[in-house]
Amino acid sequence: KSHINTILNDIITVYLQSGANNVRVAAAIWLLSFIKYCGQQETLKSRFQEISTAFSQLLADSNELVQEVCSRGLV
Repeated sequence: KSHINTILNDIITVYLQSGANNVRVAAAIWLLSFIKYCGQQETLKSRFQEISTAFSQLLADSNELVQEVCSRGLV
């Protein structure tokens, strides 16, 4: 479980905040994959609000793919 927390921390605090479009796209896809395939794990459930906030903040991103992925994460 601690590995998931470490990865989530990196995705949310480092990669989603990156100035490089391709890094933000990859991070958004990773985060969506975590939600889709590991969403029932307590580690993710306990951080759902933080993950939702991260997706919400990126809905205004200049990259359309980031916007699309993040909108799917909020559904």
